[in-house]
Amino acid sequence: MTQGNYVLIYNKVRQALEKEQMFLNPELSLKSLSKAVGTNTVYLSKAINQGYGCSFSVMLANYRMDYIVAKALETGENIETLNEKLGFWSRSTFYDVFKSRKGASPKRFIESIRERR
Repeated sequence: MTQGNYVLIYNKVRQALEKEQMFLNPELSLKSLSKAVGTNTVYLSKAINQGYGCSFSVMLANYRMDYIVAKALETGENIETLNEKLGFWSRSTFYDVFKSRKGASPKRFIESIRERR
């Protein structure tokens, strides 16, 4: 597969995630995303690694966390409640992943953004 093919796959992934918001599906997997973009899991994984610089699971977690933060800021709803509504992770897993990626607890992260505004 050529580098150009990986770029095409990456662009399809971006469209599926950003325009179609497939990341909102709690059941989204590498396999289901590969079907949606018309490739296999090996090529998809490589395209994600090259395009996003991370694995599928890290990329997906980042999309989900960014969405939850944006919604919390937009609606004022509790960030952990949003996660529970969307069914992404258990509360403890969400908290651990969020803190490791954002460097603060969900509540503290939102408070710091609101303080800067």
